[in-house]
Amino acid sequence: MDATFNPVMSAPTVWHPADAREAYLLKRRFGQQADYVAGGTLLRTEWEAGTRSVSPHWIDLQRVIGLREVFMQAGGLCIGSQVTLGTCRRHPSLANLYPLVGEAIRSTAASSVRNVATLGGNVCSGVGDVLPALLLYDAELEWQDEHGPVAPLPLTEWLELRAADAVDPDRILLTIKLPARADVTGIQQASGVDNSLPSLPRIAVYHKVGRREAFSPSLVTTAVSAEIDAAGCFQQVKIATGGGKAKPARLGALEAWLEGSNADQCRLPDVYERVMEEYRPAGDIFAGESYRRKTAASLITAALWQLLQQTASEGGETLC
Repeated sequence: MDATFNPVMSAPTVWHPADAREAYLLKRRFGQQADYVAGGTLLRTEWEAGTRSVSPHWIDLQRVIGLREVFMQAGGLCIGSQVTLGTCRRHPSLANLYPLVGEAIRSTAASSVRNVATLGGNVCSGVGDVLPALLLYDAELEWQDEHGPVAPLPLTEWLELRAADAVDPDRILLTIKLPARADVTGIQQASGVDNSLPSLPRIAVYHKVGRREAFSPSLVTTAVSAEIDAAGCFQQVKIATGGGKAKPARLGALEAWLEGSNADQCRLPDVYERVMEEYRPAGDIFAGESYRRKTAASLITAALWQLLQQTASEGGETLC
């Protein structure tokens, strides 16, 4: 630890760019000798753990214009990368249209940390607990390079590129965009229209399992949403996983297998086994891969079982 964090080291030079392009050019100028800093909560954790050295140049993103706003635009909700987790959780549009994001934030760190930590930092870590919820809502990321804003990139694609070490490490995350909801509930909320049609049985659940109840790094995170249509079939199935150092991802094969299939309890054992096959966690000294897979499989199966029970209570048939 002494080799990477020296309490008597000279203070870093802090740069205060006015816009994202200036910040990007500063990072290109100093390279690995500089770090972007916003809330700084993750950096502090890494410094204290000795897993990251303190760079001689800090590029402060808090004064960059346009990164601390949440606003609606055609096609969805945009969240500036420097918006704090606390602000996100309290924002009414985010809470109403994308409730699992707020639920994921609620289980992230402590309230004092959430009032400093940014959504952009949680995303850029590549393993943030909010990522499965963002994946569930098909989030897109807008980045800044030396030429200007880059066309939005699906979060799923960026995570794949990051895992392959194929992303520009100097690019700055500008906004996280949550597309307009395609499901019936989202359309009603976004338009404010009550169309008097009976609502379909639907579930939207986020779970985080950690080593203790509060302020704990995650072992497993899951996010599940689905509904059962009038014909008794699964529709709008979306399932995302993460936790620990595992790359957050959608379970696309499981989603495709469930979509349009008969919603009955006979499928639940197969759901469990398919999660065990598709989910690829990273074990550590606290919990092995097998434990994490079983935990994720249990949480996802239980969420779908809850949906089946809801359907049965409303008069639907869910038995084998």
